[in-house]
Amino acid sequence: MRKMVQYLIRNPDIVALVANGQASLVGVSAIQQQALIEVFDNKDIKSA
Repeated sequence: MRKMVQYLIRNPDIVALVANGQASLVGVSAIQQQALIEVFDNKDIKSA
């Protein structure tokens, strides 16, 4: 999971694609995928 988070930090456009249903994260469950989207969509975390 750590490598996935690092990848998404380096590639924020992928988060948008996953959130829009245009891409999926291989090896990540639907629940984990939703949690990642929620975390990356949280404005407070982006500005920290």
